[in-house]
Parts: sequence; structure tokens; C-alpha cells
Amino acid sequence: MLHSFTKIRSFLGAATLALAAGSALAQTATFSESNRQLTLPSVQVGNVLFSNVVVRLDAFTVLASGPGTPISLGACTEANFTTARYNAIAIGMTPDQVNDTMGCVFTPALTQRGPGYVALAWSPASTRGLVVVFFDANGSVVTPLAGFPVYQEGVDYTLTVFPDHAEIRGLVGGAFVDGQALLVSYDVGPDPGSDIDTTTTSFSVRYSISEGFFDGLALYSTYRTTSHSVSTRDPSLFTLDDVNDLLVGVEYRYAEFTGRYEFNDHASTFDPYTVHRLQGLYTLPLGLGSSLNAELTREVIDFATQNNQVTFDRGSLRWNQRLNPALDMNVRLEYRHEDSTLNGLTEGLDQSLGFSFHKRQTSIYGSVRNSFLNGPASDQTTQYLQFGVRRTF
Repeated sequence: MLHSFTKIRSFLGAATLALAAGSALAQTATFSESNRQLTLPSVQVGNVLFSNVVVRLDAFTVLASGPGTPISLGACTEANFTTARYNAIAIGMTPDQVNDTMGCVFTPALTQRGPGYVALAWSPASTRGLVVVFFDANGSVVTPLAGFPVYQEGVDYTLTVFPDHAEIRGLVGGAFVDGQALLVSYDVGPDPGSDIDTTTTSFSVRYSISEGFFDGLALYSTYRTTSHSVSTRDPSLFTLDDVNDLLVGVEYRYAEFTGRYEFNDHASTFDPYTVHRLQGLYTLPLGLGSSLNAELTREVIDFATQNNQVTFDRGSLRWNQRLNPALDMNVRLEYRHEDSTLNGLTEGLDQSLGFSFHKRQTSIYGSVRNSFLNGPASDQTTQYLQFGVRRTF
């Protein structure tokens, strides 16, 4: 194979290119001015045919050319999503240059804006696939990701890969918190053409008692089922997760106290588990825009396929204070205790102080967080500082 690629280099050096006959002739070679790469659907060297050839032309001479015809780029298709095109996207490119590199235009409906960046997305309309490129705040040029912290596997999260999906689970004392937006990068290969039918059925019922001796008592249940069928030339490439999920619970409310017990049976093709959950919540109004919230939770989770039982205890206190109509403050203290059959004992303590200021359509928010984590493999102390500005239009 090394000898064959050496032949290609020599062949290109002689400036003699031959596109393969047949269906390949219907495809167009593309040249990117930004990185000087020429992408060829196929190249024939002697009696050997190479496909999807990418070469970099540091210096070249055009010997002949017909009249140029402006090409109007359209929506993306599956053919636009190749590794060569993705790797050709470089820092400093404009949106038009990335359009030229991808061979199609980005999807305006998928545009996202954040603090200091604009994210444009290229996606085919009829198949799965997505390329997201981050530009500067004006959307002018491709920029490196800034302001996004890098999290460490095994310290901040665990990654579990299943046949049809992957799960990221935050660890006790990790650097990100519930509800936080995360940026995840990954590679995924294209699937063959297929028709997948998904049927989801859900049913829920709740019975509450509001008078008599059992006033405040409620019984509830939720059942959800998801099943799939696939039609494709190779069904073995698709492993789909059929789920039957049953949740039953009992809840009791008295004044500012709420207690509940839940049992969750999650029957899944890939990751079945059962959960026993016991939770107590108490809200104490303190007057003058102030309140104190306390929560205690215990969960016992049995993962059948992993032969792992996790006992998770959490206790938290949160003080909320409205200083004036535009300024809110909160102080939070949380203790977590996680005992896993596979991973051992982990304990964590989080303390945080946050504020939010609202003025018409503009919000300014910030928080300071300190956490201690004691795990079977390491101990960790983390300080986290966050400030942000949000404006709605």
C-alpha cells in the first residue's frame, strides 16, 4: 500500500490525473482555496483505482481550463459528509468558505448563539448527520472554542457506550452540575439507508385524597413502552433499544413537608435497572422574600447487565433570598454519599453561592462553587467560578 501511494505522488507530480470511467465521472473534483486541498472522487494509476483521494497542491500550474460556471450551493445531502471535507475546515474560515468546503450551505434553523460565539450547523434534510462549526461573536470567522471547560473522564463523569447510544453520567463532586449546558464532541459513522418505525405508548394515573384522615395522600403510576422495527438491507447493523418502564409511587403532603416513595422498573434491551427511591422535602418560608429548602433522598439502583448495585444518599439545604425586585441570591450546601459494588465508596460535599440580577430583557448571573470529593482512587478539591449575561429578544 505504501508503494501504491508513492506511485500516486509521482503521478500527481507529473500533473497527469485520470478520473475513473463509469459512475465516478458523474462526480466532481473540488478544490479548497483555504487549505489548497484537491478532493478527487477517484484516481486511476495504471491498473489500480483509488477512491476519495485528497491531495494538497502547494504549487501548481493550470495548463488548460474551460469557461467557469458559478455554482449555486444547495442543501446538504449525505454525500457532503465525508471525513476529508470535515478535516478541511480550518480556523479563520468565513461561513462562505466553510460552505464551499462542505459543498452545501448551512442550515439556518439550527444556528445557535452563546456568549462570545455563533454556532452554524450543516445537516442533511433526509438522513442523519450533523457538523457544527463555531464562529466568533459576529459569525465572521471560525474560532477556537473558548470559555468551555474541559472535563475529565473518571473525575467529572463516566462514559458508558451501548450498541445504539452512549451515556454520560456526572460523578459526585464533579465539575458540572444538574441542568448545566455541556458541549460534547464525538465521531459517528454513517448508517446505511433504512426505515425505522418507533412506537411509543404512555399511560399515567394519579389519585389524590384531599379530605378526611388520609388528607394529603396520593397514589400515582406511570407506564411507558417504546418499541422499534427496522427495514434495511442489513438489519444486523442496527441494534435498537426497546423499553418498558413502570413507575409506581406514593406521596404524602402535610403543610410545608412532602414525602414520597417510588419504585421504577426500567426493562431495556441494553441497560435494564430497578430503582427504589425515598425522598423528603421541606420548605420553610422565612418572610421578606426569604425561604429555606431542605431535601433528603436515598436511591438504591440495581443494574442487571453490569451486576452492579449503587446506593446513593443526598442531603441538601438551600437558602433563597430576594434582596430587591431585581436581585436574588441563594446559598446551597449539599452532601452526597455513593456506594457502588463496582466502583466503591465516594463521598462529596458541595458549597455554592449564587446571584441573579434582572433588568428588563437583560439578566446577569454568577456563582461561586467549592466541592470536596473523596473517592476510592483519588481525592479532589474543585473551585468553580461562573459569570454570565443573558439577553432575550
